[in-house]
Amino acid sequence: MARAQAAEVRAAERKARGAHLAEQDRRAANATTEIDRRVAELGSILTDGLHRSARIDLATTPHQAHAPSVDLGTLGKPEPAPRWEDFLPPSPGWLSRAFGGEGRYAARRAAADREFAAAKASYDAADVERQRRVREIRARHAAASAEAAAGAAASNRRRAARMAGLDARSRDVVENYLTEVLAAVPLPTGFPTRREVTYSAEEEHAVVRFELPATDLVPTTRAVVYVKARDECVARERQIRQCADLYRSLISQVSLLAIRDLFDADPSLHMVSFSGHVSKTNSATGRAEYPCLLSVVVEREELATLVLDRVTAEDCLRHLKALVSAHPYSVVGVRPLIDFDRSRYAFVEGVDVVTGLDHRDDLMRLTPTDFEHLVRQLFEATPGMQGWTTQASRDDGVDAVIFNATPITGGLTVVQAKQYSTSIGVQHVRELAGTMEDKKAGRGILISTSRFTKDAEVLSERLGRIQLIGGAELVYLLKEHLDKDVVIGRRAKRP
Repeated sequence: MARAQAAEVRAAERKARGAHLAEQDRRAANATTEIDRRVAELGSILTDGLHRSARIDLATTPHQAHAPSVDLGTLGKPEPAPRWEDFLPPSPGWLSRAFGGEGRYAARRAAADREFAAAKASYDAADVERQRRVREIRARHAAASAEAAAGAAASNRRRAARMAGLDARSRDVVENYLTEVLAAVPLPTGFPTRREVTYSAEEEHAVVRFELPATDLVPTTRAVVYVKARDECVARERQIRQCADLYRSLISQVSLLAIRDLFDADPSLHMVSFSGHVSKTNSATGRAEYPCLLSVVVEREELATLVLDRVTAEDCLRHLKALVSAHPYSVVGVRPLIDFDRSRYAFVEGVDVVTGLDHRDDLMRLTPTDFEHLVRQLFEATPGMQGWTTQASRDDGVDAVIFNATPITGGLTVVQAKQYSTSIGVQHVRELAGTMEDKKAGRGILISTSRFTKDAEVLSERLGRIQLIGGAELVYLLKEHLDKDVVIGRRAKRP
């Protein structure tokens, strides 16, 4: 008997042990499946997001006022009024009249009259109250209907104003619209939501500062296994290089999808300058930082040549000549190709203005010599800098020379100033590079009253020693360093 009971106990223990092992294996498998699902989700952000329109439809059916119908309930129908017939006592018969029934009938009739009058008075008072409550309900309903109608009208006015502003390319309206577009980019849960847009109607150019996901959104665990010897589920870590590759792919996909959505949502947009940043805390200082990991300038025609659902995001950005951090997973930042804050200031100040209206100087109306002297004064306003303009007949492609006496970081810089209204192309960057080589200058600066083509910006970034200052930034710098308010209008015709 005892032996049989012991066998039953051992069998029960084996069964429990088997159930425990199966449960642990199931838990480990489920955890691994969830990791694989997350990695697949992060790897398909671009392709999944392409199969939809990013446009926000502002021309939808106008809002209608939807006030609920009046519900009077039991108050909507009055109760039946008291009837005298229901109170009238029956008339006495001939036998009753013979024995004094007439008197008794008269007494009952008088009592009935009093009961009917009391009932009628009570009914009338109750119906007066009912009608008062009905009027209250109808008044509240009328007020709610008027409020709903006013709300719908206001909403339709805002909608019409947004549509008109978008058609007229109003800066504030376009910026708000594009910010909404970026907020609607389909991204997995846990992604940051900071989006900033500044817009130039003159160039149909949107400059975007977009917060990218932090590195901790990439799963560092590649699998979970159950170790019987330790009776626990153990995480198998992903190699750092694999994590870095996943993160690079992730931020590349997010950036491309955001850029695609902007062009898809706004057919008038010509160019997008996109910089992707990440929030971090500096471990040495404890201060919050917002380094840029990725920067690219894309024109609509360029994006239209791409088949985005077939590209590898990282390769596509290289094709677009994007500037990407060499080590994004280590949050090593790069300098954005287009500075967002300066663009925001410049776009506000660079609105087309008839110079005579506000008496600000127009850089395009200066003589070439005066323009070169203004550039020299700009650099001389920086402490430690000395600047000279060159003679027009002997400049050898140099409009100004700047010398910084600071040890180690100082030295000679040559400057070319282009008072142009058309875009500055890559050939001007090459010319400046050649002049720098000829003059043995450590740095070169190319200043223009217009803007630079994307190829010129990419070549400057690759050469590393050439800084480009376009018209928008020049306006900003003159205000910041010389306190001069200027505009850039059309080039005046020379006599």
